[in-house]
Amino acid sequence: MRVFDQRFPDKDEIGLACCGDWHFGAQTCDEDAVDDWLEKILENKWYVMLMGDLTENATLGSVGAVFEQTMTPQAQVRAVVDKLKPIKDYIIGGVIGNHGARSKKCAGLDPDEILCWELGVPDFGHTGVGRIQVGDAHWKIMAHHGAGGGSLLGSKRNVVAEKMTKIMPMMDLYLAG
Repeated sequence: MRVFDQRFPDKDEIGLACCGDWHFGAQTCDEDAVDDWLEKILENKWYVMLMGDLTENATLGSVGAVFEQTMTPQAQVRAVVDKLKPIKDYIIGGVIGNHGARSKKCAGLDPDEILCWELGVPDFGHTGVGRIQVGDAHWKIMAHHGAGGGSLLGSKRNVVAEKMTKIMPMMDLYLAG
């Protein structure tokens, strides 16, 4: 687990945005929504945590439909890197998602890790933990892609909160995909 420490002592406030679960390369990926979100981040100069599964990365034997992807996993990584380049100076780092874990398990290659490397931002693996200082305030933050939790938004929120607070108690902010 890598730790981050971002300090903005001269600012009164900052924006913090998450980018995750785009599933770029899936037929259901809404590229226009991704572009709109990235434009908003750049316009507002928000800082960003990458939350995993930015690529679809379906592989043989995985739950995803490998032959229904709109591009290969390698092309997905390249396309996402190109999308993120304009905001790379605002990216705090990234965590791995379950879709990236597919390739890591069977081939030792993790698209989320490659994205971070290509952008020159920290790769936190499964969990990123650290703090952000804004003015005199210090915020302890944990970032994790998240997993499971039920079919309703409320049940997912509850399970993620319960799991994350057991793993890393006493955080001020928990980020999950």
